[in-house]
Amino acid sequence: MLNRQRVWSGVLAVVLTLPAGAVAQDLSEVDRLPLQGRRLRVGAEVSGRLTAEDAKWVDGTYAQAWGLELRRGEEVTVDLLSDDFDAYLLVGGPGMDGVESNDDGAGACDARLTFRAADGGMFRIVVNTVSVESVGRFRLRVTEDPGPVTEGSCGGGGDVDDLFGESTDYLLGLPTGGRDLRIGQEFPGELRDDDEESPDGSYVQAWALDLRAGDRVVVDLISEEFDPFLWFIGPGMNEPLYDDDGAGACNARIDFTAGTRGTYRVVVNTIGSFAMGRFRLRVTETPGPAMEGDCSGVSGSWIADLSADGRTLTVGTEFSGALTDMDEEGPDGSWVQAWDLGLFGAPSVTVDLLSDAFDAFLFVLTPDGDVLSDDDGAGACDSRVTISSPDDGRYRVVVNTTLPGQVGRYRVRVTEDPGPQTAGGCDP
Repeated sequence: MLNRQRVWSGVLAVVLTLPAGAVAQDLSEVDRLPLQGRRLRVGAEVSGRLTAEDAKWVDGTYAQAWGLELRRGEEVTVDLLSDDFDAYLLVGGPGMDGVESNDDGAGACDARLTFRAADGGMFRIVVNTVSVESVGRFRLRVTEDPGPVTEGSCGGGGDVDDLFGESTDYLLGLPTGGRDLRIGQEFPGELRDDDEESPDGSYVQAWALDLRAGDRVVVDLISEEFDPFLWFIGPGMNEPLYDDDGAGACNARIDFTAGTRGTYRVVVNTIGSFAMGRFRLRVTETPGPAMEGDCSGVSGSWIADLSADGRTLTVGTEFSGALTDMDEEGPDGSWVQAWDLGLFGAPSVTVDLLSDAFDAFLFVLTPDGDVLSDDDGAGACDSRVTISSPDDGRYRVVVNTTLPGQVGRYRVRVTEDPGPQTAGGCDP
């Protein structure tokens, strides 16, 4: 279980010593980092988590890349904020001579880069740390104008500031709406965009749990549709308990023994500002087995639940469609439209998503539950997924966009061999 103290290593960490605003000369290090569907947009803030499963930067620190689509001449400020590590921020992209970087430009231990896009296209914003082995939660904010900086200096040590500021009062003030938990039972729920929104932009939902002094409870938050984060607060507690992956994989767990009789609040939360979906809360007296696997991403169950509404693809044919604001929403609030594709005995298949109306993003869910995705693999703003030696069965192809709110006409092409790519860069 996590506590509210910053964890310090007993050995001297290797430090990346580029000064604020410095420029490294090799863009290839940024280009090699996978985006894995992570996207930013101007005017929004997202939450995330840097882990030991992320890629390593050249100095041995962990690094996580996010895509940011910009027009030529567009100027933005990117802030990287964290209470868990000393933030280091890098950016590389079209028209840049090297990698720009910053350490404490947003105040305290937070990082900031303000830059103007020399060319339009996809920029890579890289979350990084000053110290080797540092991991934890962070927020990325993209604005048109620089906002206020974090107060204080980056001296380290001491208590970490509460994620919600006055987090205890905030959590205790959340309405439970008649949602009551009992020991020995499991409760289904759904986190939605009409739930309470936390100060970091993520959704929260509070449940009530009555305990007597001496009661021990283990609360597991389990979801296949988002990366769970769990909070726990109640009588006699000076500050909340919280956990990310304590129940195994992406699931969260809190093990607590009550010192005071009363009603406690169990708060469902997520890693990621736009995340939502179904979950289960399990309350037991002793810890059950943890889920197998690591937290490398949530499953594609949300894709399997989408309705294809009679839309069927076949190999060797191109199909036209239109994405509208009447379609279903993806986990990040963007519009999605699903197609079914049956593959039987195919040696290899390439799926292209082409559009002049929006920046295309393509998902393919395999019969085994694996999720394949791509942004600009077909050239320009078009997407491509190639499935080599596909297993026989039904595949789900999902038309999506890089940014929420985008709509318009598109084409889906399914071929046995990859065709030519769309010429030009991605400047929608």
